Amino acid sequence: MEAGDVRRSDGRLLRRLRLAGALRERLGEDTVCALRPVVHGALLRAAGEDALHLGCRVIDVEIEAGHVAVRTEDNRVFRARVLVGADGAQSRVRELALGPPPLRYAGFTAWRGVARESARQLGDVTARQYLGAGLEAGVARASPDAVYWYLAIPAAAGGGRGQAHARGEAEAHLNGFDPFFRAVVEATAADDVRRDDVYDLDPLQAWGQGAVTLLGDAAHPMTPSAGQGAAQALEDAVALGEALGAAADPEAGLRRYEARRIPRVRTIVRLSRRNAAVLLTRSRAAQRLRNLAVRVLPAALLARQLAAIGPGEAAERPG
Repeated sequence: MEAGDVRRSDGRLLRRLRLAGALRERLGEDTVCALRPVVHGALLRAAGEDALHLGCRVIDVEIEAGHVAVRTEDNRVFRARVLVGADGAQSRVRELALGPPPLRYAGFTAWRGVARESARQLGDVTARQYLGAGLEAGVARASPDAVYWYLAIPAAAGGGRGQAHARGEAEAHLNGFDPFFRAVVEATAADDVRRDDVYDLDPLQAWGQGAVTLLGDAAHPMTPSAGQGAAQALEDAVALGEALGAAADPEAGLRRYEARRIPRVRTIVRLSRRNAAVLLTRSRAAQRLRNLAVRVLPAALLARQLAAIGPGEAAERPG
């Protein structure tokens, strides 16, 4: 980000940060905020629409030596040398291949949305984070016109009234909130807001067996508190492609991919949990310490901490 604000939920400034140059120097590239439809569109163009078979609900996976067979609800069978379960936090492939490890409710609900035609309200700031009593929120410039925003609040699971009411539910939590953030939420179309109870999973020791492996949320659902869910899925994809491309035996390639990715992702899942505990704390003493740290920590240290979860070893080519 070129410049970012950290503020209290009422809008009072805690600190303004300029970290883009330091991050660019450490990472060797710019950091960007990209909306999921943009990323999905780029991937679809690269893969081609013919590569997709939509509406295929998996009901069975048979793992045999050297190949795998997948049966779908409409009784079709797909056979392949490799199966990659990239079917989300509630992964059916993970359940069939490894058993059903229990998801863990992270203790909070997140609302996320995109406000069209709102980017000009940010001025020269590309991102803003809000810290309050048991809540976190933020906005980021996602395109020349659009602003991505989020709001996270501790809550019991299953309390929502459905996605059609998501924006109204978010607005109900904004009494006394910064008027800028309220205006961004109010400028968001109801269809551009979603509400999710947040779950993660204790890091798995293995992601697959035989010709089956996992990728993204199927392998490592995590809280959004480090901003790394989609980023880690993309890193998985790069590492998987490289491992398979370098392996004469696909199954050996899958195990090499898992060995490369599991330690890194385990660290980020745990970091995300710690971040959530700090950002969403209800303790007044912890809130004061959190806000003090925001004010006084050296910018170079903050840049180093952010860069530490950048591509890192995932960008290295297998040797």
